[in-house]
Amino acid sequence: MKDSTRRIITGMFLLILLCSVLSLGPIPITLALFCISLLGLSELYAMMGIQKNPIIWGITAFITGLLFLLSFTSNAYLMLIGVIYIVALPLLLFLILWGIFDVDVPFTYYTSMVFALMYIPFALQFALLLSIYEQIFVLLITTMSDTGAYFGGRYFGKRLLWPKVSPKKTVEGSLAGLLLTLFVCLLYGGVFLNYSPFLLVLIIVKLNITSQLGDFFESGLKRIYNVKDSGTLLPGHGGVLDRIDSLLFVIPAYYIIKILCI
Repeated sequence: MKDSTRRIITGMFLLILLCSVLSLGPIPITLALFCISLLGLSELYAMMGIQKNPIIWGITAFITGLLFLLSFTSNAYLMLIGVIYIVALPLLLFLILWGIFDVDVPFTYYTSMVFALMYIPFALQFALLLSIYEQIFVLLITTMSDTGAYFGGRYFGKRLLWPKVSPKKTVEGSLAGLLLTLFVCLLYGGVFLNYSPFLLVLIIVKLNITSQLGDFFESGLKRIYNVKDSGTLLPGHGGVLDRIDSLLFVIPAYYIIKILCI
């Protein structure tokens, strides 16, 4: 089976699966995001070389669960409290483990964990503050941006966009992703979201740029750690982190735009 065919089949399956989970309500959504976070963290930790440390994993699972319990309450101080948990708890646990129990885990492992927690579960939890229509909207933004960029670059791409970070992404692919995102999300947003047409266009363009930046950021991480894909779980896409990289930027960005627009 061709890579593009596997990509389409996997992408459609994931989109249908995610939309189905969204229809089940907040508790299944929270559990799904928790599981996705742990899968993404496992891939990121594998890249960083700290995936086999049980202490790091124990702290990670605890803080990730705490974050999603916190976000499930949908309180207005989510960002501030979340940052405090992510930064303060690992450092406090480091002091306790090293200073009292003499457990020798390199401090760089803790700093890597703080980054990973901010990058994945902290970003994903903002999805719980959105309505189901907004959740589908951000999914469509990232899916259409990725699909348009992939096939636009595959069939029309000539000029590389940022070869040092992502050697295969092209200017033509980027524009194709933007156009497909505008077409699909304008139709969807015009029906399900309460924004004026002009504001909706601005939001889609901003989120499309944000989506592409999220993709570039993860591509940069893979270049730094010298890996082709974050994993092999999703045929045609790579790993979980390869699939959610854009969402990790788009979800919090949309939440901020929503607060500013209201």
